[in-house]
Amino acid sequence: MSQSVLSRKAWHGALAAVAASAALVIGGCSQEQQPGSGPQASTNSRAVQASETNRGQEPTESRTSMAFPTGNRNTSELLVEQIGPAQVRVGQPYTSQLRVTNLTDAPLTGIILNQRVPDDFRMADNSSVRPENGHARIDVGDLGPRQSKTVEMSGTPTRPGTLDTCISARYNPPMLCSHVAVVAPAIRATAEGPSQADVCEDLPYRYSVTNTGTGTAHNVVVQENLPENLQTADGQRQLSVNVGDLGQGQTKDVTARLRAQQAGHYTTRATVHSDAGDVQTEPVATDVRAPRLAVTITGPREAFLGQPVAYQVVVTNRGDAPAVGTRVRLGATPGHVQFVNAQGAEGAQLAAEQPGQGQDLGTIAPGQQRALTVNFNTQQGGPLSVDATAEARCAQPVTTSADTNISTLTASTLIVTHDPDPVPVGSNVTYHVILENKGNAPDHNVRVTATLPESEQFVQAGGDTNASNDGRQITFAPVDTLQPKQRVTWNVVAKALRPDEAQFQANMVSQSTPQAAAKIEPTKLYGVQQGGNQTRTREAPVAPRTNEQAPEPNK
Repeated sequence: MSQSVLSRKAWHGALAAVAASAALVIGGCSQEQQPGSGPQASTNSRAVQASETNRGQEPTESRTSMAFPTGNRNTSELLVEQIGPAQVRVGQPYTSQLRVTNLTDAPLTGIILNQRVPDDFRMADNSSVRPENGHARIDVGDLGPRQSKTVEMSGTPTRPGTLDTCISARYNPPMLCSHVAVVAPAIRATAEGPSQADVCEDLPYRYSVTNTGTGTAHNVVVQENLPENLQTADGQRQLSVNVGDLGQGQTKDVTARLRAQQAGHYTTRATVHSDAGDVQTEPVATDVRAPRLAVTITGPREAFLGQPVAYQVVVTNRGDAPAVGTRVRLGATPGHVQFVNAQGAEGAQLAAEQPGQGQDLGTIAPGQQRALTVNFNTQQGGPLSVDATAEARCAQPVTTSADTNISTLTASTLIVTHDPDPVPVGSNVTYHVILENKGNAPDHNVRVTATLPESEQFVQAGGDTNASNDGRQITFAPVDTLQPKQRVTWNVVAKALRPDEAQFQANMVSQSTPQAAAKIEPTKLYGVQQGGNQTRTREAPVAPRTNEQAPEPNK
């Protein structure tokens, strides 16, 4: 401790006029300290000095101060000031103040003032300072930088004279102190996520990290190994978010958007790493829902070219979320069919099929279905595959198909006519033989023959292919390929020999018709056969004779 004591009588000019006055003197070193002398108190008396012009006027206030330990405020640490009346009267109580000021920018601790109390001064009962053995100990305590404290003392002088007292000061001088903060940062982490979501939606998760301890938590990182089929927006299976440093009481929120690859129940739990240790969040459970489409297509196994064909398509939602914006897209083997229309289950016609659009079925609730009928016109024979693709928002597209064999028909037929009709005997009749494919598929290796009736005689034959005869048998050169709607014609000329209900017959065999198809053309032949003439003669009867002579002719 540093201690300075000075005892001095504080005499003022004003006190000289009042013999019964008394003053308190503070011990210490004043600024007016001379070399070789001890510290002195500086006295600033506001008393009015006695003089010839103002004799009889009493002084009012006295201020006395001492700077410890040097007596100079600029170089000292503690300033003690006594403020009180310049003079008092016997038997009348008065109060004075001690103001203690820390002159430094550092704390002063353990400040104690020790004041000697004169015998002719009685301390007041309610005074904050109690004397003991003629001395009063005043515990000022600690003062912060530039801080002041004031202590009041009350008492009554008991006899005229001078109250002679001294004050000493003790304190702990400023010390070099180091402070090491002992901290204990502690991390608390919470996680929030949706309880339900659709599979095509991002799942927003929010992580809140708080430093509930003291000091700063450094290098705070939120990490989580995601369950299977759950990943970050950039396709990663591990979530890692750098939070940085967290000061005492500080909270930071970080967000992450996750994506589920399929419907299911997902449970996530993040771990927060820092130099304060690792902590885990409570688990967050999310049910990810999704529509799950099934498509069924029903159609004929076989159809015929040129006839319409219809397919029934049924779309069912077997998932646990609505299938919003459900559409059916139709496809078929190119060139085989042409789309006509699509009708709903109630018979209402749906939108015309446009490339990339399909049929709009609206929203299908879980467990519900939509049905439609799709109509096509066949355009080409052969294997036909018709596929239906069902798709909806948040649903995986699904495709199924139906296979139909489009059969073609070869309908090669013979047409035979003749003229004239009827045919007089001895005249010629011409038979027109027409071969036509009325089907929708070509026929091959078509052979046509004809047979004249016995009542007719072959004259000639010809047409689109060569013709030859062997008596009444006529053979036409074969037709290698007879295309649909193609015609091949021949003419056969014969002579009517006798009246008859004749029958001209044409026969055809081909690849599609291995059994001969016959066409009979009835022909009426009329007239007189040769050698069938008849002669009839009729004579008049002979006239009877009379006696008269017939007149003689004129001569």
